[in-house]
Amino acid sequence: MKTTAIVFPSLVVPRRALASIRYLDLDALRATTALRRRGENVIALDALASPGTSVSAVDAERVRVGIDDAALAARLPAGVTQVFVATPAPTAETLDALIEALSLAAPSAAIVRGLPAFDPGDAPAWDALDLDVRAAAQEVMHDGEVWRPSALPVEGLGASGWSADTLDLELANARAHGATSIVLASPTSALDAAAVDEAITRVHAHGFELASIDGLRADAVTDASLARLAERGAPLAVRVTASDDAALGRLVERASERGVPLVLTDDVGGPGQSLEEVNRRLDRVVRAVDLHGLPTRVRALPGGADVEQFLWTFDARLGAGAGPKKVIMNVTYRCNNRCTFCATGTRTQLDGNHDRQRELLAKYRALGVRLLDLDGGEPTLNARLFELVGHARRLGYEKVNVTTNARMASYREYAAKLVRCGVTSVLVSIHGPDAQTHAQNVGVAEAFEQTCEGARNLVAEAPPGVELGANITLTKSNHKKLRQVAELVVSLGLGWFNLQFLTPFGRATSSVAPDTAVAAAEAMRVIDEFRDRLKFQVINLPFCFMPGYEQYLLGDLLKLERHMLFVNNDEVNLFEYLRERRTKKPVCETCPRAVFCGGFYELDDVPEPTWLVSPEDLVRPIRREVPGAGPVT
Repeated sequence: MKTTAIVFPSLVVPRRALASIRYLDLDALRATTALRRRGENVIALDALASPGTSVSAVDAERVRVGIDDAALAARLPAGVTQVFVATPAPTAETLDALIEALSLAAPSAAIVRGLPAFDPGDAPAWDALDLDVRAAAQEVMHDGEVWRPSALPVEGLGASGWSADTLDLELANARAHGATSIVLASPTSALDAAAVDEAITRVHAHGFELASIDGLRADAVTDASLARLAERGAPLAVRVTASDDAALGRLVERASERGVPLVLTDDVGGPGQSLEEVNRRLDRVVRAVDLHGLPTRVRALPGGADVEQFLWTFDARLGAGAGPKKVIMNVTYRCNNRCTFCATGTRTQLDGNHDRQRELLAKYRALGVRLLDLDGGEPTLNARLFELVGHARRLGYEKVNVTTNARMASYREYAAKLVRCGVTSVLVSIHGPDAQTHAQNVGVAEAFEQTCEGARNLVAEAPPGVELGANITLTKSNHKKLRQVAELVVSLGLGWFNLQFLTPFGRATSSVAPDTAVAAAEAMRVIDEFRDRLKFQVINLPFCFMPGYEQYLLGDLLKLERHMLFVNNDEVNLFEYLRERRTKKPVCETCPRAVFCGGFYELDDVPEPTWLVSPEDLVRPIRREVPGAGPVT
C-alpha cells in the first residue's frame, strides 16, 4: 500500500497575531479523508500538533509557531512515497527550507506543494492528529487556555459545498474529541441571517454551549440569534467593514437591549489587500468605536503586507480616545504681547465672564474631564485667574496648567502667588534666544528680559510638585535658533520644552510659517542633543515629518478629546475643529500613521478678520450639549 504524508508546516506570524492563532487546516484533514477513501495509507504531520511545539522568535517583529523544519521532517515514516505540503499564507516564505528538509529526510519521495484533490464536503480526519498534543501546544501559546477543535468555520453554510448534514458531522467529530463548547467563526462575511440561525440551532441540538459567534455582518444577526446569545451570556463579534453603518447602529441598540456583549472586529493585511485598503478598514473601525464606544479586536492577517506600523498607530489612536479628556479655557483675550502668529490676536480684547467660566468648568468636570489648561490671550491679565484655579481644583480637576508669557511673574510676589494658587504646572512662552528674536515674534522690545526674569522667579518660588516648562511656536525668524532657545530653557531651570508648529488661526499665516520639513529636521536635532536634560513634546505636526520620533508627538495626540472654551462661551471639540483645517494628500493613502494623523495644515496668506466680541456675548447661556463626534465619558 502506498504511504502518503500530508504536512502542515509551522507558522511564521507577527507577534501581534500570536494571541489570535487558532489555525487548524481543515482542508488538509479533508484531503486526508479523500486519500483514505482511495485506499492509501495516510499520515498527517502537523507542526502545531507535534511533541516539542513551541513559540520562538524569528526577528523583532515575528515569531514561529510549531516545531522547526528539521524536527518536522524527521517525523516522516520510513517508505513514504509522496508528501503533500499544505501552503497556508502565513508560512509561504518559509516553504523552500521545509521542502529541502523533507527531501533530505525522504530522498525517494515525491514532494508536492499544495494538497491533493478532495471534496469540500468531506469530513475532516480528526483522528489523524494527536489533538491532545495540539491542545497542549495551544495552552502554551494562550497562557493556559486549552483549545480543542471547537472553532468551526461555518462560512457558506447552505451554499455550494456545505450543508446542515456537513455541520452535523463536524459537530459530532468535535464531540468525539472532547469539545464542550463551540465558537462559530466566519472567515469572511458571507454568512446570511438564515445560515447563522441554522448553525446556532445545530450547535444547541448537539448539546454544546455556544461560546461566541465571530466575524459576522451586522445584518446577519436576527433577534432570535440575539435571544439565544443572551440566554448564555455569549458575546458576538461583528465585522465592521462588512457591515452597513445603519445596520451596525441598529445591531448595537438591539444587542444592548438584550444584554449581549458586542465586539467590533476586522482583519487587515491579508494577501492582495492594498495599504490603501488597510487604512480604509482601520478608519472605519476607529469611527465605529468613536460612535458606539465598544471594545474592538483587529487582527493582522499573515501572508500579506507588513501592517505592524499601521496597527501601532491604530492602537495609539484608540488609546487616545480612551485617555484623559482635557479642557482649554481662554480666560481672556487681553494680552501685553502682540505675537505675529497669535491664534487669538484678532479677537476683541476682553476678559471672560467669571460666573459663566465657573459654570463651564463645572459642566466639563461633571462629564469626567480631569485636565485643564488656562490660556488666553495672556491669562495672568485676568484679575480672577487665581480664583478660577482654586475653583477648578475644588471641582476635582487633577491637573491645572497655566500657559503664560511670564511677564507678570517678573514681579516676584506675583510669581509666588501663581505657583502656589493650586496650579500643577506653568508653561512659559519663549520665542527666541535673545531680545531681538523674541521681539520679532512677540512685538514688544522689553518682553524678553521680563519673560526670562519671570521664569527665574517661578523656578525660585515653585513648591514641590509644580512642574515648570517652556513653549515655543516655530516661525521663520526663530526655527533656525531652536538649539539656542533650548540652551536658554535649560539655563532658566525649566524642565520640559514644547515645540509647537503653527495652526491656521488668527494671525498665523504663511507669511510667518517656516518650511515645515526644515523646522522638523531642526527639532529632531535639538531633541537628540537635549533629550537627557529636557522632556520634549511636539505639537501640531503630522507624523511623517519626524519618522522615528513618534513618541514625542503622542503626548499631544493622546489627549484626543480636547475642548476649547472661548471667552464668548463658544465651545468646540478641538480635535474635530483642527481636522477641518487639515487636508489629506495622495501620500497619506498608504501612510502607516494615516488613521491617527489629520493631514497637513494649509495656511492662508492673509490673517482672519477681527472677531468682534460684545459684552453681551460674555454672559450668554451655556449649552447643555457637548460638541464633538461623541459624548465625553
